[in-house]
Amino acid sequence: MRNMNYFNSIKHWLKQMKHLGILGRLFIIISLTCLLYIFKQSNSTNSVILNSEVNNNTTSNNSQVINLLSNQSLLFEENKGQVQNNEIVFLARNINFNVLLSKQGEASLSFFTLKNNSTENRTEEEITQIRMYPEEINTQVTFEPSEKQVTKVNYLIGNEEKNWIQNGSTWSKVNYKELYPGIDLIYYGSNQDLEYDFILKPQAQPETIKLGIEGVNDISITDEGDLILSVQEKQIILRAPNIYQMIKDDKVIVKGEFVILKKEKNKVQVGFNVSDYNPNYALVIDPVLDYSSYLVNVFSAGIDDDNGGVNDIALDTSGNIYLVGKTAVNSQFPLTPGVVDRTLPTHPRGISGFIVKLNPQGSQILFATYLGGSGNAYIPGDTITDIEVDAQGKIYVAGSTSSADFPVTAGAFGICGRGMDDGFISKITPDGTTLIYSSCFGGSGYDGAATLKVNSNGEAYIMGMTTSIEYFPQLEPPG
Repeated sequence: MRNMNYFNSIKHWLKQMKHLGILGRLFIIISLTCLLYIFKQSNSTNSVILNSEVNNNTTSNNSQVINLLSNQSLLFEENKGQVQNNEIVFLARNINFNVLLSKQGEASLSFFTLKNNSTENRTEEEITQIRMYPEEINTQVTFEPSEKQVTKVNYLIGNEEKNWIQNGSTWSKVNYKELYPGIDLIYYGSNQDLEYDFILKPQAQPETIKLGIEGVNDISITDEGDLILSVQEKQIILRAPNIYQMIKDDKVIVKGEFVILKKEKNKVQVGFNVSDYNPNYALVIDPVLDYSSYLVNVFSAGIDDDNGGVNDIALDTSGNIYLVGKTAVNSQFPLTPGVVDRTLPTHPRGISGFIVKLNPQGSQILFATYLGGSGNAYIPGDTITDIEVDAQGKIYVAGSTSSADFPVTAGAFGICGRGMDDGFISKITPDGTTLIYSSCFGGSGYDGAATLKVNSNGEAYIMGMTTSIEYFPQLEPPG
């Protein structure tokens, strides 16, 4: 068995082949742990201008991604099995945290920061969990999403098609009705941040709201009315709530503040003290969640690490944008044991390939699809290195996998898991939901596809590397 240093050098070689411009494709690795894309918006038009050649100014590329993501709204996916807990109905994620929403209005947040503020090793992450949930609520709570988006989410994980999650819908808001008499709760995204409002109908009583918070070491209220949550020597702040009424088209500000109702070890209960207001009109209580002081920007970890990144970009004939790469999916649902089970790679540093399709303006994600398996004991997962899109919009991707259960289709010419790392090629429908074909190739060593090309007949050619000398026929030179 070859050692891991040898394996890492091969992976580096695969990267360098594309970086040198094979097939003239753009190859930029960005250190991200979620599905990301790289392009810059023209100031004069609504079109997207893709970098047409390798840009060595990685700091500039990184800044473009950060600026772009700051303008993208947080979206809520319906839970179709991504989280194997029937109480979870919606989930959302961004660069720094994930949130799971339950049937009863609970928000379970997981924050990611770098250990000791280190920027040298992106794998050194701390994961902090906080649960926020309304207490003493009605027994028959109803919920519904609103403002449906065009973005679809797919999880093509493993070789059992029955386990794939396809065509998942996304929304901008999730509404919980009548948590308390006359009081609704709405979760929504403000850019990439999570926000929530309590909406009180006329005559509803704000003192009935009781918000439980778990996972904190201490809690205090500042002179400005901010609620300070101390978590592992850092702070998450719930800003003094914005409270207002709309009366005859005028926004009337109402004074109010947090109150601490109960305080126990690792758990608190808070409520709201609201000053005089007109009970004949609806009242909005908007606590602003501020965790900027808690987070260490994951982008500061630098470029081209092994946790995630965009490996290639393509366009179709309609101008839609495609991005492929790998993402550290183990961090997508980092909940404590017994809360949920993950359906993504089971390796503790699990990596999965991904495909993202955006509209020509780059303003909407049309679909986002995981593609991979569960990894193995030595290598954490899978990566997509190249993508081609044909005239009909069908998608061809190639890369490497360490997963014996990588999804392959019936009649495929190769199986997965014969060596430490296999190459693969997959063809996918334009909506990202169905594998037209998918196959692995390789032998007992390390194998992988670095790039591919598709001709006008839909025939795919792949180029890569192999250390499996028994796999490919050895030809004698002519003469």
